[in-house]
Amino acid sequence: FDFIVIDECHRSIYGQWRRALDHFDGIKLGLTATPCVMRDVPEVDEEDRTAIRDTLRFFEVDRPTYSYSMREAIADGHLVPYE
Repeated sequence: FDFIVIDECHRSIYGQWRRALDHFDGIKLGLTATPCVMRDVPEVDEEDRTAIRDTLRFFEVDRPTYSYSMREAIADGHLVPYE
């Protein structure tokens, strides 16, 4: 394949999926709604933090190419405000 889209890429770069991704030399586009920076979020465990770090490493970047925050989505009317 020349172009591969990976949804939930923070979970799809391990095991058999990783072998499949490594097999193809095409462009890879990874999508995830999991934030890369989780400051002061106690419910995020070490496994998730590792997955995020490894995802950035897999795509050979140090930060996301594009980011759309929850705050922006609420301001744009795509999400409903909450308390």
